[in-house]
Amino acid sequence: MRPFWMPSAAASVFAILAVVACTEPQNDELRKAQEIWKSHEFVVAQAVRGEEHDTDQFVRSVGFFREVAGIEIRVEIFTMGYMPTAETSKDLELVRAWFEENGDRLYYDQDTDTLRLLER
Repeated sequence: MRPFWMPSAAASVFAILAVVACTEPQNDELRKAQEIWKSHEFVVAQAVRGEEHDTDQFVRSVGFFREVAGIEIRVEIFTMGYMPTAETSKDLELVRAWFEENGDRLYYDQDTDTLRLLER
């Protein structure tokens, strides 16, 4: 006879599935947030390396890092758009260091279509 406090196998399976179901969207939100972060990082890295890049996307990426992480990417502003400088390379290293420290706290908010940072 099983003690009254021991859960049945069905109850145990249900509890495990409930936990997995609750954590899966968070994993998807984290994964999507990290993909968005890395795509912006890639655009800035392309510009720093002097490779051909989408100037409008570079402008959006500079703004993205300011808004999400508070990191100011230093650039030269011309009539044709933003251009990277020697400091931009140093700022990219700050972006990478920030992500190493905080990347697991990012999540994608579907309601506002933005990246957010979970509090510690």
